[in-house]
Amino acid sequence: MRELVQTIDKIIGKTRLTDWIEKHAESLGRQYTSELARRIDRETEYWSN
Repeated sequence: MRELVQTIDKIIGKTRLTDWIEKHAESLGRQYTSELARRIDRETEYWSN
């Protein structure tokens, strides 16, 4: 593995990504927020996941 997400700083997070994914598996990927649309219209609020 190329370790592209590795950092030399001290770990400060409390939740492992795999644990978070398991906990949110039922809703993960169910909604989509268009980043392009959000950037075009910065005045209107948008629903985000």
